[in-house]
Amino acid sequence: MTPQRLELAGGGLSVGIEPANGGALTHFRCVDARGAFDWLRPAPASGGSPLEAACFPMVPFFSRVAGDRFVFEGREVRLPPAGHGFRTAIHGFGWLSAWEVEALSETRAVLAHDHRPPPDGEVGWPWPYRALQTVELAGGAMTIRLELTNTGTTAMPAGLGLHPFFAADGDLRVRTGTDAMIVMDERGFPAGRDPAAGAVRILADGGLLPTGLDNIFAGWSGSALLSREGRSLLVEADAPFAFLCVYTPPGQPFACVEPVSHITDGFNAETGSAGRTGVRVLGPGERLIAGVRFSPK
Repeated sequence: MTPQRLELAGGGLSVGIEPANGGALTHFRCVDARGAFDWLRPAPASGGSPLEAACFPMVPFFSRVAGDRFVFEGREVRLPPAGHGFRTAIHGFGWLSAWEVEALSETRAVLAHDHRPPPDGEVGWPWPYRALQTVELAGGAMTIRLELTNTGTTAMPAGLGLHPFFAADGDLRVRTGTDAMIVMDERGFPAGRDPAAGAVRILADGGLLPTGLDNIFAGWSGSALLSREGRSLLVEADAPFAFLCVYTPPGQPFACVEPVSHITDGFNAETGSAGRTGVRVLGPGERLIAGVRFSPK
């Protein structure tokens, strides 16, 4: 039986995981001479949805899909609403599924999520896939690695993302490099690129994150330094995570700084070029792998 909660600990770090709750993290904490410090917003002790967790994986796609539909290689795909307050499909299916524990030690856990498609013609993701999430504490850092394998017989579009909720109360600074902010229309879908956006400059200068952002940033350097209460956290992502999503809803004590592999609604973008949308195409048996390292300083 898969345990409800796991805890990994080592090197002054601890991380909690709820495999059956979307493979979500319940906390990421460092303990040093200054005391215990939560970089991620801790999940409620009584449980809850992954939206109340510290972080969750997004597979096989990130964010919203316009009209909950797209066409891939002549095949129309219709997706069901995610629930949890969402009336549309969002963030794939990993966060809505129970994950099985494949391997476990004091400092490392490997979780697996296998997707089986619905019967032909029904609403749902029509390709089978297998996702792995490896969470490891080593070298004074937490690393999360996502792996997505197409286990079907035809090609499928694919993407990955991590959705961390960083604890913040208007005092989180983020220093990172990006080329442009992707401007969203009134529906929340990409409408253009703005290299001169104020948020691009704020990120470059390491300023306080403004509230009200829900945008993708293109040309991400893959590295970000977060600072809060006199502490720093270095976030380093593998190359497939070419975009950064920043979500800072007003009135909330968290900020989401999310490494993602493609833009919002990438499946419906006018161009299929991975250089512009980040969407990958996985042939039968092919894998997409990307990791993120969180190093307290």
